[in-house]
Amino acid sequence: MYFGSIVGLGHVIDNLRKVPVTVFISGHPIYEFNSALRDTALSIKTRTGALLNLSYNRLTYLTDIVDLWICHTLTVCEEIGVIEHGNYALLKQFVLPSEVNYYGRLVESAMNSTNAKNNKHVQVFSYLSYANLPGLKLDSLIRIFNHVRRLVTKDVRFIIEDPKARGVTRNK
Repeated sequence: MYFGSIVGLGHVIDNLRKVPVTVFISGHPIYEFNSALRDTALSIKTRTGALLNLSYNRLTYLTDIVDLWICHTLTVCEEIGVIEHGNYALLKQFVLPSEVNYYGRLVESAMNSTNAKNNKHVQVFSYLSYANLPGLKLDSLIRIFNHVRRLVTKDVRFIIEDPKARGVTRNK
């Protein structure tokens, strides 16, 4: 199984050896590589690497030499063009019951050790993608955060990391 969208040459060797190849597509690789290509702040070497990866991945998507594509949304499968091949699975973002229990214990431990219940504020961290995706934008996040702020009694501090802005936006 290959993770992270970049299939690599190893899958060709595995395919020739009749080893089933599964690729988990994380993020939005087409948008991400295209954004990297257009970013003049990146080095020529990085942009060339993005071009090579984009070209190789598009060829891989087109020729359908992978046995199973796993996407986190139907939109991603559509973006990379594997819908028409039919050999894809949707593995939406999920949390296992054991992880929910672990998180509950972790939160309880953190609350007890830091006395977080008595903190005067809550801090929320969010990040935006480097790619120009059709999802939430900075102004949308700020509107959502301001709405949340009006609904809660504690002071809420928001930190948004936006790689395109080359910095962090703080909304206090």
